[in-house]
Amino acid sequence: MEPVPDKQDRAKLIDQFVEEVGSRERFQEMIAERAGQDAFNAISDAISQASVKLRVDAWKSIMDRLYDSEFWQPLAQDPRAFNAELKKTLAQLRRLMKLVYGIKSQRPTKNAERDKKIYELRQQGRSFGEIGIDLHIPDKVAERAYKRHKEKQKADLRAEVTFLTDLFEQAMAQSQQPSKPESSSTPT
Repeated sequence: MEPVPDKQDRAKLIDQFVEEVGSRERFQEMIAERAGQDAFNAISDAISQASVKLRVDAWKSIMDRLYDSEFWQPLAQDPRAFNAELKKTLAQLRRLMKLVYGIKSQRPTKNAERDKKIYELRQQGRSFGEIGIDLHIPDKVAERAYKRHKEKQKADLRAEVTFLTDLFEQAMAQSQQPSKPESSSTPT
């Protein structure tokens, strides 16, 4: 088993992956191209089921962490450490909630639909000049809209991949800890 990369190496790997793939849609297309459509549908179904399970497990993990008085009590002696850990845990909860409920990483742009159309036309090989003429906008506006939409897709993909790798690391860390018996007591 290969060693787990540190946070900086992981961030670089995620950035490289995002630059190469560009969007969730392109990633799905790549899988479909390599595996064939039937295999892609099966993989897509399995990923969807795994995603639901992962989200449920993530929710349970976050709630268990928030409820674990044995974890929080020692941290209470050091308010900075306590606050740092609480901030980290709540950030994971925030990302999970946004992922589950489909909240995008950024607020929608005023012309999100137009930007998407420009992106699609550009992917078909059209020039910014041609797109500008068709949509009655200057070519520089079309170019900026294309770049804006492309960066938004990368940001969405980066957020999802980062979130999933965080959950994976947390699950790996938990799997290496000895399990403790279930307790019915409430946190103090």
